[in-house]
Order: sequence, then C-alpha cells, then structure tokens
Amino acid sequence: MYKRLTEDRKKQLRAEYESVQEYLIAYNAINVVSEQFDDLCPEEVWNEALDVVDDIRRTQYRNWKVDKVYSELKRRYSDFMDECGNVIHRDKKAQEHSATMVLFDVVLMLSMAQKVAPEKAEEHPYYPYMLTILGDIGQTVLFQAMLSVAHRDEDEVEKKIVGHELQEQDYLGGEQKPIEEKKSNHEALQDAGIRQARLKNAHKKLTEQGYQMGASEWYYVFRMMAERKVYEKLDSYALFAADLKAIDVTLNTKVFSRKKDQFKDGPEYPYWKTKTGGRQATMEKGVAIARIAYGELFL
Repeated sequence: MYKRLTEDRKKQLRAEYESVQEYLIAYNAINVVSEQFDDLCPEEVWNEALDVVDDIRRTQYRNWKVDKVYSELKRRYSDFMDECGNVIHRDKKAQEHSATMVLFDVVLMLSMAQKVAPEKAEEHPYYPYMLTILGDIGQTVLFQAMLSVAHRDEDEVEKKIVGHELQEQDYLGGEQKPIEEKKSNHEALQDAGIRQARLKNAHKKLTEQGYQMGASEWYYVFRMMAERKVYEKLDSYALFAADLKAIDVTLNTKVFSRKKDQFKDGPEYPYWKTKTGGRQATMEKGVAIARIAYGELFL
C-alpha cells in the first residue's frame, strides 16, 4: 500500500527537487500521466524513484533486485491511502501506470551516471540494469509517450533553463561495477560448454514460465544473442542449432528466415519493432522471451 503525501510534504519536495536537472526533464512527462489518470504527481514519483535506486544501491544482489522491482512496485501501488486514511483499491492497469512512471524516473537516474552514445550503450556502467527494467516497461505505449516528451524537454532544460549540457550524476554511487560482470559473462559465452549450460537454464526457466518453445520462440533468443555478438551473424544459425541439439532441443531453423523478415531494421533488443503491418503484440511476446533468456545468459 502507498500512502499519498500531504500537500505540505509535496510542497517541500517540489522546492527541493526543482533544483535537480533530471527532475526538470522528467516533470512534464510524468505530470501529463498524473493528471490524466489521477495518479502520483511528479514529486511523489521522483521521491519513489529515489527510494528504488537507494534499495538497489544497498542490496548485495543488484541484478536480482532490479529484476523484481517492477512486480514489487505494482504490489505497492495496489492500494492508495489518502490523507484522511481512506483506502482506494486500484486495478491492474492503474498499478502498471504508477510502476511505469516510477521506473521511467529510475532509468533516467541510472542513465545520468555516464554519457554514452546510443551505438555504445553497452559501455554504460548500468546498462544491464536499464535493460532489465526496459524489458518490463520499454515496449509500453505509456513509456514511449513519456520518453518522447522527455527528449523534447531535455533540449529545453539544457538551452533555456540550466544553460549548459546536463552534468553526469551517479545515483548508485558507483560502488559496484555491473559492466565488468557483463563483459565477463559475454566472454564466458564464447565457451561452448558454458553457453550450452546457460541455454539449458534458459530453456528450463522459459518452460516454467509457460512458454512453448518452438522454432519461432527460439528465434527471439537467437536474435538477442546474435545482436550481442555471441553468434557472429543474424543469418547464420548453424552454431545456435548445434548448441540447442547439445541440450536435447531440436528445431528447424528454416523458420528463422521468415521470423527475421518480420523485424524492422535498426532497433535492437529490447526495442524490437515489427515492419509495417506486423503484429506488435507478437513482438512483445518475443521481447518477454528474450528478457527471460537474457537473465539466464548474461546476468
């Protein structure tokens, strides 16, 4: 349950946060959703996001925490208590809206630790954490709409308000080095035995989650791995098929060429898009499959 802040407390937080460049960027994106759905206001969202980042910073197993935070937030926002003690029960969609807003601010906070060009995103120190969060919320219409507003406001904040490029700010404090873990795991996956063992774990996890893993479903796993250079090319499937055969999974990779043609050129996991006329709902299922496999392979 989340207890809504009093107006006095909101006023105090506004006075504190209005000097924070990232808060200014996120404000309009959050405020539009807040007003439309009578949801958390920008200062409440930023305050909640700070708590989430602090929880991640303090935990020993950050990867595990980041993977669970979306579900934890939805449970937290299942009920709202107002200033008078009245409890409002909220439906699943409302819970998702609140959790998405908070994680939107969390991603913004994490991204500020280091300026990295889009094509070098994997070099960001918190790339694995952001990727996990975006696997939960990155494909939603709500997130994409907020991202569009924030991109527009970032230029305005830099040029008209603070008068300079945004300064880096490490909200996690840099105490752990997730990028080193990421690189180590990527190197480990060049070993066939390790790669196959992790694919076996991914298969088990996906089956437990209720996915029927046919050739179409396995393509999403292959593509995610190929985009991360575990496999050399997006149109060379022999090594992947051999890896699956080693864990007693047989599939016809002829399906892969058809699946490949459904992807819009450019966006990589977790931003996959279908070509015009394709079913984005099917693609979202693929992103979910890839996210589960990513957790077993890379984290």
